[in-house]
Amino acid sequence: MREQAEEQVNGSTEERVGEGTENQAEEQSIDLNELRGQVSEFEERARNAEKLLTKAKQELLDLTTSSSKEPLEKRLEEVSEQNNHLSRALQVLQKQLEERQKDASHWRGRFLLSEIDVVAASGRAEQAEKKLSEAVKPVPYDQERLILERDLSWMAFVDPITGLGNGNRLDLEMKKSLPTTLQAGKLMALFVIDIDKFKELNNFAGWEAGNNVLKKLADQFQTHIPKTSLMVRRSEDEFCMLEVMDGPGQGEMGESSLVRLRQIADFLLSLVATPQEVNYQKYPLTASIGISIAPDDADNASELLENAYSALATAKRAGGGRYQIFSQNVYQEKERRANLAAEMRGTLEGDGLLFLYRPIVNVAKGNLAAAALEPFWQHPSHGRIAQDDFMPLAEDYGLVGACVKQMIEAACELSRKMKGSVPVIISCPSSVLKISDFGKHFMDAINRARVDPRSFVLELPAEALLNSKTEVVKLFTELSRWGLGSSLLVSDNTAINWTSLPESFVSLLHTKAEVMDSVPAQETRRSVVQGYLDMTKRLAVPMLVSGVTDASQGHFLALHGCAWAAGDFLATPLDVKDFVSRRRATWRLK
Repeated sequence: MREQAEEQVNGSTEERVGEGTENQAEEQSIDLNELRGQVSEFEERARNAEKLLTKAKQELLDLTTSSSKEPLEKRLEEVSEQNNHLSRALQVLQKQLEERQKDASHWRGRFLLSEIDVVAASGRAEQAEKKLSEAVKPVPYDQERLILERDLSWMAFVDPITGLGNGNRLDLEMKKSLPTTLQAGKLMALFVIDIDKFKELNNFAGWEAGNNVLKKLADQFQTHIPKTSLMVRRSEDEFCMLEVMDGPGQGEMGESSLVRLRQIADFLLSLVATPQEVNYQKYPLTASIGISIAPDDADNASELLENAYSALATAKRAGGGRYQIFSQNVYQEKERRANLAAEMRGTLEGDGLLFLYRPIVNVAKGNLAAAALEPFWQHPSHGRIAQDDFMPLAEDYGLVGACVKQMIEAACELSRKMKGSVPVIISCPSSVLKISDFGKHFMDAINRARVDPRSFVLELPAEALLNSKTEVVKLFTELSRWGLGSSLLVSDNTAINWTSLPESFVSLLHTKAEVMDSVPAQETRRSVVQGYLDMTKRLAVPMLVSGVTDASQGHFLALHGCAWAAGDFLATPLDVKDFVSRRRATWRLK
């Protein structure tokens, strides 16, 4: 093959060089010789003219005294004109000679390039033969190689961490298989499997350990589920399984499709519940599963996926660790939440939320230390709905921005009436981190209200550090430069590595009311509160304990050096007028 390529290239090149380059080079060489001859002839004629001119000048000098000057001057002019004509002709010939020399150099260069082309063609032939020999060899399947080389045709449908299919694979398979499955009278079930609190695992052991857990789960799924089922990893901690089942009356065992769905869901939950080894210790896992089936729940891929996620949301709201099959109840719950969201949107655009302010008491002195803003949704049918109950609905339907805006305005109103004498704590959901330039918008609202920024404390759930630690640190650092305080709301389930946080990261730690449940009666509950109080001493920040319900809890907090406390035992939430009137009141905790 190489010899044929060389012969073809050499033949074509020699033919081109022989027919074109050599003929033109010979013609240029003949022209150059003719020009050189003409130049030599004119140079000779110029020298003769110079001699005649010299002779004429000499004759003129000899005859100046004895003969008339006019014939000699006329002769001199003729000779001079002839000399000028010869000089111009010589310049033209020299210019033509230079041009012909350039042409000759060009053709000599073309001839050299042709020789180079022959050599290069020979090298390309060797390279082509080498590539051909490599191409005929079988290439083994190597997942790591494909990942490193970023084979996009492979990566478009495969998850690089687990080796399972990804969301694109699931969408493609549903769109391709659903019509034929329904035409055959079969059922298609979609299982959306979400690992509960997986981000806490990442925070506990690191992202690499979390990826290893995902790989182990993927291996378990591939080992135990049928080969006909499609298992994919659709997002970070979320798997989806597509299962084609026999229609009613078609199964070998005669069980109904609902029974089959429950059996599969129970089996998947048991697979996930197998403890995984993380950093040389067993780590328990649970999952929430949402199930949708076609054609009972949907007749197209997008609706099937949407209904499965609706069922998953219902399972998550119920506490996780369970499955939920999409049903009329799930649909009605979805419709109910959509109607509630529409009503909330109307409330936010109309009268707005109801805002009360809970007094926060200095434990040591019993005087007013701060105010906690508590928003309520005054629903015409359901009555007064607290923030913890309506804020998840606002997050699901994109109403968090409008809620937080009204909360900031209400806090500014109290701060203006109190003349900034006590800080106002504004507790926001972690979803505010998704609002673009939230810190800037927060500060702009305070500036428009013409109140002191130092009289505000922005509070976020401590769990936000598990999901968006970088964003939380950036926001709190930005607010501290403007003089605003920052707080983290912690609960029993908070698993934060406090030693990894930067110094002066927060100005306050706030415990939920549930932390004080059964304190000081139960020793385990006392140890939890004591642990939080000891941690605030190490961080050199005050702690606000909510949920104080009796004098014994107040005495316990005073005994263990708690800074601030709040609860119905001390004072219930007040409106602006009552809060301002009681700003000089004294509360006793013991």
